[in-house]
Amino acid sequence: MEKSGCRIIAEYGTIVIKDVYHATILVVKEMLVTTMFVTWRKLNDRYYAYLVASYWDKEKKGPRTSATYLGSSLAAAQKNLEKKLANSASLSSRAKIELLAKLGEKAPPEVINLPTKDRAKDSVVRQLGKLREKYATRQDIAFVLERAIERLS
Repeated sequence: MEKSGCRIIAEYGTIVIKDVYHATILVVKEMLVTTMFVTWRKLNDRYYAYLVASYWDKEKKGPRTSATYLGSSLAAAQKNLEKKLANSASLSSRAKIELLAKLGEKAPPEVINLPTKDRAKDSVVRQLGKLREKYATRQDIAFVLERAIERLS
């Protein structure tokens, strides 16, 4: 059904509403409607991806929203979103694909080729730097440590 730029697809308890700006997933389960979409937010000149879920709180009798941080680079956000969606049994595979596609489509250009940090490598480089400072008087050891740091960097 097409209506005002939105396309509604129903399958197995999941309704997918596609529009130009959001990938919104409505999950209808026991008269409880949950809306999910992905968004990029800019904070302090950096972009961060979030999975936003809106739901009805029965106890407080009102709508609530929860945002789950996915990452600051496109690769990290896709990896974390895949993990989150793998644990979600209420979403159909088509809805999961739609959310992953929208994450990439809505990504700002600054995060598309942003390298992810290799924390283990950074830790090794820091430790080698400390050893190089410790053995600065020993030229033979300092030279080997300097070469190792260059190759890792």
